[in-house]
Amino acid sequence: MNEIEQATASTGATENTRRDDTKIAKMKALFRTGISLNRFEAERYGDHCLNSTVSILRADGLTLVGIWEKVPTRFGVSARVKRYRHVATSNPVGAGC
Repeated sequence: MNEIEQATASTGATENTRRDDTKIAKMKALFRTGISLNRFEAERYGDHCLNSTVSILRADGLTLVGIWEKVPTRFGVSARVKRYRHVATSNPVGAGC
């Protein structure tokens, strides 16, 4: 038994080997459906740091745009957040303008 097998056996934890089970894959699929999210809405889907997820998705080739908006807080003031959405591109990467 190797180290990983021993660690998971002793803790009862399981490895996440399915790529479609990851937070990144879930958020990528959500954005591709046309949904737009800000950081507070992303919490409902298990994403606690949307700006970092967006950075990873962009590095992975997904075209996401963000627009600033103000949302009310529970304290009666507004907070400035970015709403992100996926923009489908008709030109593949490297195809020129």
